[in-house]
Amino acid sequence: MRYAGVVEYEGTRYCGWQLQPNGVSVQQKLEEALEALYGSPVRVTGSGRTDAGVHARGQVFHFDPPRPHPPEEVLGALNARLPDDIAVQRVIRVSGDFHARYHAVRKEYTYLVLAGGPRPALLRNFCRHVPWELDDAAMREAAAVMQGEHDFRPFTTEAAARENCRRNMELVAVEREGRLVRFRFRASGFLYNLVRALSWSLVEAGRGRTDAAAVARVLETGRRDSSCGVAPAKGLTLEWVEYEDYPELRRTGP
Repeated sequence: MRYAGVVEYEGTRYCGWQLQPNGVSVQQKLEEALEALYGSPVRVTGSGRTDAGVHARGQVFHFDPPRPHPPEEVLGALNARLPDDIAVQRVIRVSGDFHARYHAVRKEYTYLVLAGGPRPALLRNFCRHVPWELDDAAMREAAAVMQGEHDFRPFTTEAAARENCRRNMELVAVEREGRLVRFRFRASGFLYNLVRALSWSLVEAGRGRTDAAAVARVLETGRRDSSCGVAPAKGLTLEWVEYEDYPELRRTGP
């Protein structure tokens, strides 16, 4: 018997998704809520790790309960026991061989930037504020270069530990609403800090410190340049995870 759930969380107070010996994680809080419900330890497996300060609207997890409860009862019981910055949005029964990580076929992340003007108060934990005006056309040109299949070795901090850093970036988009700029990244798989590194380079393109041609050279040569960096974690959100057999696990809506 296996259940899967969709959870949203604000990552500000947590050391990330994964259990850590030196901090409180989202996984820990979910497992504590499940133990309170069932009276015995229950291990949770997520679709992937998010770092300290990173948020999620549609993180997916699975667990094997020691006894059956209707999914709607599990949903209500978990939310009654979780802190206000973690909320389970859906619980369903899945097949016994379902795996939240290995069966995921696609994910989408967003990165939020507040461009120009004064620093934010209400959005301070959810975006990177930059004091510069950003050129949308330049950022979209750089995003178009990032889209498609590339060796993203220069844009990941785990390159030394991986033989294969090729990924197919199905979507890299730049959207704007006033001062808010949203970068969208969609792929079947990501590398560690890849989205944050690409987001850094998009901002650098927007402020005129790099351009699409320079990004293309980095991808082609595998050599980082002065425009490469890693954007702060707080602007990053895991939006949804997609599964072939369970479309209801893909989070939609606000």
